[in-house]
Amino acid sequence: MQYKGASYVWGGAPANGIGNWDCSSFCNWVIGHDMDMAIPGNPAGTYTGQSHGAVTGQWLIWGGCTTVGHSGSAAVAGDLCVWQTHMGIAIGGGQMISAQTPGPDQTLVSAIDGFIPELLFIRRLNAVVQPGSRRGKEMSQSTGPMLAVGGITFVNGWILNKQPPDYRILLGTAIAAGGLALFEHVSEPLAAGIAWIALVTVLFTRINNKPSPAENLLRVTGM
Repeated sequence: MQYKGASYVWGGAPANGIGNWDCSSFCNWVIGHDMDMAIPGNPAGTYTGQSHGAVTGQWLIWGGCTTVGHSGSAAVAGDLCVWQTHMGIAIGGGQMISAQTPGPDQTLVSAIDGFIPELLFIRRLNAVVQPGSRRGKEMSQSTGPMLAVGGITFVNGWILNKQPPDYRILLGTAIAAGGLALFEHVSEPLAAGIAWIALVTVLFTRINNKPSPAENLLRVTGM
């Protein structure tokens, strides 16, 4: 609460002065600088505020936090309240402090629920994530295969063989798996497994020179 009443500068770097921040760089400053914890893109103890740092989209998917709910009632003091275009820090009682709009005196306390008409994620900080930690490994296991599926099926199914069905179906599978993990309807390792199955399936059918399940599905459905 020491920063209540500070200014707002869009894209600001906090080291340039208290209040030289927007919503996400304010959170970066409090968590990464004041609390000396890891933030997206910065290991613990390395965020100095010389740059803006992570934005809301990075906080939404970062493995150093866990989504615990989608309303203010789920938030406890210290949780992050993250929308697609705004974020703040919960202070308890269904309220948060955040840097809101450009100008002086714009780091304010407000109600969490109904703040903006976007999907809210209450993100709770895990223990500081260090390289090789369990949570960090889970994120790499899910995002890596999904990117691999997208890249390999793009090259194999569209450019080389001029067969976009593989690309559409399998990239869609990978993206769907990633989305399920992001919204925590499935675990990240399970999402990784779904992505790997999609990748192995297309490679196996190509090696054996057979139509892939994606191609067969499109023939049946007439897509």
